[in-house]
Amino acid sequence: MRAERILAFFVGFLCCCMISSHAQTSGEKKPTYFEQISIDPEGHVCYLERIGKSDLNRIEYRADGKSELEIFFESDTARSNVRLTDFDNDGKVDLIYVMRESLKGAKTPIRKVDYYRGPQYLEHLKRHFKHALVTASHPLIKNRPDEQERAKQIEKDIARLNSLKISEQEIGTYSQEDSFTESPSAAIQEVFAASDTLNSAVRTVLSGDFRVLSKTPEITSRYNVEINTLVSIDPPLRGSLGKK
Repeated sequence: MRAERILAFFVGFLCCCMISSHAQTSGEKKPTYFEQISIDPEGHVCYLERIGKSDLNRIEYRADGKSELEIFFESDTARSNVRLTDFDNDGKVDLIYVMRESLKGAKTPIRKVDYYRGPQYLEHLKRHFKHALVTASHPLIKNRPDEQERAKQIEKDIARLNSLKISEQEIGTYSQEDSFTESPSAAIQEVFAASDTLNSAVRTVLSGDFRVLSKTPEITSRYNVEINTLVSIDPPLRGSLGKK
């Protein structure tokens, strides 16, 4: 799979080089999708596109087993960071993290919320705690009282997570205090619909089709409604979804 992906990008690179060369010859140099794509030192495919003319307002995508698409956006009233995570990389967003910082002196200037869909985030947390338990049980530290206490707490957390059952269709909010709270509201469903549309648009670009890669980037303009829906989320103090 990885070899096919690299090959696809190599072919796209050659085609884009030919198109770029032709554009320079004709004096019509234009930015392309291909120029927004990079491969990081670990070999992961990354994508970046600005929102408007600001370098601060942008979308960033990274595929690393799972895929993550982040939106960074600052308005006159707030600064937002929205992260869409697809844990099994099947094209369906499993978790939406939102951080919104008020820039106008609110009593609670920074609010955060996680919205989950299906069991993938639950399975991710299980793997995370199991890894932490292995670390706490390392021979060099397992006899330390603080690590023994930490291991006991991790075991309790794993048992709690194992007791939970989440269906593929379930959506809701997650917090460390309340764990998973089902909340099948229309507002959260709208947010997931917007996230799927935006995530799918980026995945289409990264499929390696040179006919797409040679075009001028327009995800942030074409899908501005979806982006506005996501950056307009105003995380509540607890539990439910609110919008300004």
